Amino acid sequence: MYLMKHNLALPPLFNDFFGTTIPRHYQRPAVNVQELEDSFVLEVAAPGVKKQDFSIELEQQILTIKTAESASTDATPFSLQEFNSNGFQRSFELPDSVNTEKIKAKHTDGVLTIVLPKQEAALPQTVKKIAIG
Repeated sequence: MYLMKHNLALPPLFNDFFGTTIPRHYQRPAVNVQELEDSFVLEVAAPGVKKQDFSIELEQQILTIKTAESASTDATPFSLQEFNSNGFQRSFELPDSVNTEKIKAKHTDGVLTIVLPKQEAALPQTVKKIAIG
């Protein structure tokens, strides 16, 4: 039985050119962005990444999420390695409507969730009846 040097996600040409490692730009985590009435919710799927390995920074309305490259302590060589250990960095430009002082993040079951609350001025206003005197 032979271990095939093919990656079913990419055509054989990519396997021959890149070897058995998926190119780095394909190793970005999947992200969901949802706009709610009072906030934006950003979810980053990063299974295997621990809470303490994340770094979240905000500079001039740019939110940057990154993880460091993990050093493998296992000296055994792989025949095929598709687990990402390179780390990643994703940046998002936030709209002015985000209240940057109240951003919150939590990590549960391999998903990093960041809640970006909207400013009071950006929230929908309720209809107010004005009495005529």
